[in-house]
Amino acid sequence: MSRASVSAIEAEFRRYKAYAEGTFAQMTGGDVNARPNSTSNSIAMIVWHMSGNFASRFTDFLTTDG
Repeated sequence: MSRASVSAIEAEFRRYKAYAEGTFAQMTGGDVNARPNSTSNSIAMIVWHMSGNFASRFTDFLTTDG
């Protein structure tokens, strides 16, 4: 993977991270943990799940499939 590709990926990560941080700054703990209905997940649960997926995906990403 070229350095330019890595830089582009990092820039996108930082952009989305800033969006997420701005969103969370506007929420209370109750907002983050609220479930719209009994079959929905809270924002906190969705973020927790996604963080685990990203950690798995980018661990040893140059040598394994993640």
